[in-house]
Amino acid sequence: MVAQVADHRSALFPAEAAYAASVVQTRAWQFATGRMVARAALGRIGVPACEISRRGRLPVWPASAVGSIAHTGMLGAAIAGPATGHGGLGIDVEARTAVSPQVAERVLTPAERDWLPAPEWRTMVFCGKEAVYKAVYPLAGEFLGFSDVELDVDPDAGEFHARCRRSFRSAGAVAAGRGYWAVYRAHWLVVFLIPRDAGA
Repeated sequence: MVAQVADHRSALFPAEAAYAASVVQTRAWQFATGRMVARAALGRIGVPACEISRRGRLPVWPASAVGSIAHTGMLGAAIAGPATGHGGLGIDVEARTAVSPQVAERVLTPAERDWLPAPEWRTMVFCGKEAVYKAVYPLAGEFLGFSDVELDVDPDAGEFHARCRRSFRSAGAVAAGRGYWAVYRAHWLVVFLIPRDAGA
């Protein structure tokens, strides 16, 4: 689910509203929009509207679901699925040309930089790595940096695969996942799905 960032604070549950009141307005609007689209995503899989609390910076999903939330200054996005079918889900969204050549030097591997068919794909790869991390971390509790993961992108099929470049507990889950993307309102919207039986 995707929506334009706006003042959705009136739709927040009490603990969510308390957090939104503790941060600057820009962050509060992004947070509220993220919670709104997350509840909409949960509703699509039959989960009634509920509070989505926080553990650190991570959303805490109902036991029956897994999901992920992302936002920019303009868009909030969320993905949710039943826990019976998914081990982890990750989503990221960024303006289509958000990643500069200088940032790409830090977050893309040499193979990824050699592959790039056009400059805007730097941002897609960046988003893909963020989506991989968001899908894996709640599942494995393992931090993966940008240089730890490499994407193999198939533009014709509209999907990508990921692999860990070093030995990690979550390497099997990363390899079992599949990523997909779309361009929406001049933004890359990228998701990564790990099946339930992938383990970590």
